[in-house]
Amino acid sequence: MHKKKIVKLIETLQTQDNAQQKIAMVYRLLETANRYVAAVTEHTWKLQMQIWDNSVEHSQEVAEIDKKRTQVHNSLISLINSVNRLCENNSLPRLYDGEDERRQMGDFALELVETYFRDRI
Repeated sequence: MHKKKIVKLIETLQTQDNAQQKIAMVYRLLETANRYVAAVTEHTWKLQMQIWDNSVEHSQEVAEIDKKRTQVHNSLISLINSVNRLCENNSLPRLYDGEDERRQMGDFALELVETYFRDRI
């Protein structure tokens, strides 16, 4: 479903002024979704390693990874909102139609990544 919405949005944007910039924004959303999923995976792994090691050695590293994860998440949310505005401005259904809630928007990132991963050639 997400992929069909993206294809329709890209087809609509192709004929507009600044088409390449708008299409690049959609791609940045996909790219950022991928980075967010990777950051969550890394953060979860490092937290688990810290528990297994029973050490505080990893605490600084975990804090840095958590900061990176939060920054990527903030970028993701901004891009979701921007792409949704593109959809609305073109009378298309919003790409993300969930609530304005961080965790749900993060889950949406995983859905996007899974969609493109499953459809790989």
